[in-house]
Amino acid sequence: MLPLKNRSWILKNSLLHDVNVTPSVITGREESVRYVEIDSNNIILDVTKFRIVPLLYFILFIFTAKWFYDEARGEDIFIIVGLAISIVSILIAAISLAWFIFYKKKYVAFNRNRGIVSIPGPFWYKNVEVPFKDVVAVIRRETHYYAHLNVLNLYRPDGFKADVGINTQDLDTLQNDWAFYVWYMDKSRPLPPSPVFDAYRDSSNISPALGNAP
Repeated sequence: MLPLKNRSWILKNSLLHDVNVTPSVITGREESVRYVEIDSNNIILDVTKFRIVPLLYFILFIFTAKWFYDEARGEDIFIIVGLAISIVSILIAAISLAWFIFYKKKYVAFNRNRGIVSIPGPFWYKNVEVPFKDVVAVIRRETHYYAHLNVLNLYRPDGFKADVGINTQDLDTLQNDWAFYVWYMDKSRPLPPSPVFDAYRDSSNISPALGNAP
């Protein structure tokens, strides 16, 4: 993976940390995101891909390896290419099978008190902690299983990313989602004006109206 510092397109399109946008209203019951914890100090999201995915990759590359192996005939160049693709496909299939067997859940964690975001990597990569002020966030379009989706991605310094969009794939709503995280991670502000935080508010320190937000 190309390090983030060398990915100029991502850095050029990174979102500001001082956005003056109305944050998303969070209830804690959103169907499009899996909360592990959400309170006055932590937001932890389960961003694990479905376990069936590596199994599908395993099956796909096993069939790919077999097909190219069966077609490796005729001229030497075709035999070499066919066998090379078969070997690579088998290696990828083996990695996919190991991924399925040693499956590990992935979490993104926002720690408000520490000002830190913990971002996972692929496979067995450990989470990397990044100060929120240094987090690179981008709204972009990705392809997932033949579907084009708009996503809110947080990037690690090594270039790996995690999707933390909350409500929808609408571009404007993803801007609101990012504004929610920016507000939540700013300790100089009260908690964002969302129902999920009502139990943690000090009645003497009510959140400011959105129109007067700093």
